[in-house]
Amino acid sequence: MSKTHIVWFKRDLRVHDHAPLAAACSTGDPVLALYIFEPELWSGPDGTARQLTFLKESLSELKEALEERGAQLVIRTGEAAEVFANLHRDLGIAAIHMHRESRGGPEGRSNDAVRRWALRAGVSVRTQESASLLKFSGTPGEWQSRWQGFMASPRRLAPEFIFSASARSDEIDDLRLEHLQESDEVPAPPGGRTHAVRLLRRAFVAGDAHTFRDVVRALKQHIMMGTISVREAAQAAMRAQRIGAPGESVTYAESLLGRLRENCEREYRMETRLASRPFGDL
Repeated sequence: MSKTHIVWFKRDLRVHDHAPLAAACSTGDPVLALYIFEPELWSGPDGTARQLTFLKESLSELKEALEERGAQLVIRTGEAAEVFANLHRDLGIAAIHMHRESRGGPEGRSNDAVRRWALRAGVSVRTQESASLLKFSGTPGEWQSRWQGFMASPRRLAPEFIFSASARSDEIDDLRLEHLQESDEVPAPPGGRTHAVRLLRRAFVAGDAHTFRDVVRALKQHIMMGTISVREAAQAAMRAQRIGAPGESVTYAESLLGRLRENCEREYRMETRLASRPFGDL
């Protein structure tokens, strides 16, 4: 049985500024990059075919980034706890590395199920702070101060090489759900980090308020899926403020930074309420 460290990619589909990936690589043990496609999480009314296409495009670029560093992206379909049980049987899991996430909704229930399984199996679950869930207690002012400090801190570099474990993987093209409908809303932007970085650069040279809103709307999809980190977006806005770029760029930067902070604070306040809920049978 090997000492495999699994990095559970969820809404953080990137290798740049990825604390769980850095933590797993620092162990010196084999690392398995894992994405679990959980059909239950797509059963609500918000799931659309366009969002699934966006996910596939983002996974494809993540797969390429990992392969460039000697690693494999393993994709499995099913309930997360069952996927981990199967991998533990085949490989032997030393630890699961992931970003801290909200405990609300179907994703929260999936996380709780994995934690319960890991406790029974004797597998460590190591979470890293994210921009919105920095702390579950403290005053709003203290949280804002921590958030500002986190945004200004250096981003984690993508690893140059990953000592990779290997396992059977599903194909990205095989991820499909028949019930998904096309949305009547604005089409989703192309997925993947490359397009996200282009959007981030365009945000501060948008030209007019209408174009800026369109760019931010598209950028929101990437931030939600984590093809770029909130910290990377915030630091781009801070840099535009600092250099005093011409035209409306500084105003756009201030607006984007404010939106990022508001979205993170909304998640923080929701998680603060959830944190008083016991784990029950954990």
